[in-house]
Amino acid sequence: MLSIIISSYNEDYFNQLSINIKETIGENFEYEIIQQWNPGTMGICQAYNIGGDQAKYDNLLFIHEDIIFEVNNWGKILIDYLKIDNIGCVGIAGSSTKTKFPIGWWDMRNSIFLNLNQITESRGVESYRIENDQEVKILDGVFIAVKKVIWKNNKFNINNNSFHGYDIEFSLKISQLYTNIVTNKILVTHFSEGKLKKDWFLRLIKIYSENNYHNIKTTSKEVKYFINYLNVFSFSRKEKFNIFFKFYNPFNFNTLENLRILKYFIHSEMNKK
Repeated sequence: MLSIIISSYNEDYFNQLSINIKETIGENFEYEIIQQWNPGTMGICQAYNIGGDQAKYDNLLFIHEDIIFEVNNWGKILIDYLKIDNIGCVGIAGSSTKTKFPIGWWDMRNSIFLNLNQITESRGVESYRIENDQEVKILDGVFIAVKKVIWKNNKFNINNNSFHGYDIEFSLKISQLYTNIVTNKILVTHFSEGKLKKDWFLRLIKIYSENNYHNIKTTSKEVKYFINYLNVFSFSRKEKFNIFFKFYNPFNFNTLENLRILKYFIHSEMNKK
């Protein structure tokens, strides 16, 4: 009933997860685990598409290997979601907002929904819960389930050879045709929080440059997050200006907002160490 596809690079994590799945997915539940060994030899999109082509069941689950499931019988719970006609992707973390500016989907706090335990280096275990299922545009790649027929018609981007943005591109594309949700009925613990690097941001810029799936109204808060990312990563002044004005359109804001945005941008550049 379910093909579980993992782009794998750590045998210990994979073996631990395989045992955990067997113990929690549900008694007599039919499933397979497809390990696509990938110690940096291919992008996640390619690994996932290879795994999807090998899958023998009509439902697919793409997951990271550094997780464990914290609920029992989650296999049936997941399949029941995927039986619903208008459901596209099911996940455990995501955002109802696709911003115009390339920022982390988690930055717009009023639009994010998470149902997981996240282990962090600095803060220990952080637990997030939602009371009800939530409709979203973007899903985090830690857990994305989808019917095989939907994946087959909307495969992961073969032109993305990186380890970044695959989840945004895929879930956004599906959201144009179906309803994506974050479920409150499946809980996992995720062992790594990931680190944001320049190549992540560059991939995000490319994704956001190539599609227009965004909110009609753009907020100045969103722009400030964008400017902060420009400052965090090592761009030259020319690169920073080119990237900023690639996305910034003064007609999206009133006069006061434009003054504040430009002041913030110029001030941040002049005070860069």
